[in-house]
Amino acid sequence: MRVTVNGVRLYFDVEGCGLEALDTQMIARPTLVLLHGGPGADHSFFKPEFSAMAEAAQLVYLDLRGSGRSDHGDPGMWTWEQWADDVAGLCRVLDIEAPVLVGTSCGGRVAVTCAVRHPDLPGGLALDSTLFGPGSLEDSLEVFERRGGTAAREAAARFIRRMRAIMRSPAAREAALVAAHAADTRLVLAQDAAVAGAAQPRTEGSGGIRPLGISPLTSAFSGSRLAAAPRDQSSWFRRC
Repeated sequence: MRVTVNGVRLYFDVEGCGLEALDTQMIARPTLVLLHGGPGADHSFFKPEFSAMAEAAQLVYLDLRGSGRSDHGDPGMWTWEQWADDVAGLCRVLDIEAPVLVGTSCGGRVAVTCAVRHPDLPGGLALDSTLFGPGSLEDSLEVFERRGGTAAREAAARFIRRMRAIMRSPAAREAALVAAHAADTRLVLAQDAAVAGAAQPRTEGSGGIRPLGISPLTSAFSGSRLAAAPRDQSSWFRRC
């Protein structure tokens, strides 16, 4: 589903009901708005693990502007403030009251920014691996070294320094976000093609339809189910 918010069409999906029948009453369930990481990922990060939570809450999966199936828009508008305003705008359009904003990685920063800019909107925040300061480079590198040794520290140092250099340059930052969006668009097309291929009937002698490959993130999570809360992401990193 898509809805126009702040001049772009945002893709969202809903799982679980907002009202639950209890005897003769309709009881409101909490609404969780799920904000993916990236920039450049999409809402599929949360599936299928979060589906188990639909038994107790209504889940609203959102692709942020410039990501997934939402409109590309102007890359100059891919900012924390604009993404936060888009989340608030989506909630207004869909009449979502007091949502719990669930953000992972940069989605957590979007959630925090939304709470600061729209303090009357969220009913709560749930943050995972949030891309947010303060914190020194040395602090981050010490964590990598404890978990993965000297090689992990050196790789992290190269990556973090490169990303900080990119984020200091507006032109380089925009180019990086455009590249991330292009890569994400290819993944979305592959996912959609895989779904369409799986729905095709198999004919004798054809060997069937072979779906296109899905990202390591999707395949790593595809065989598990969430019991009550998102599982530790470190298990995924160990597989990759």
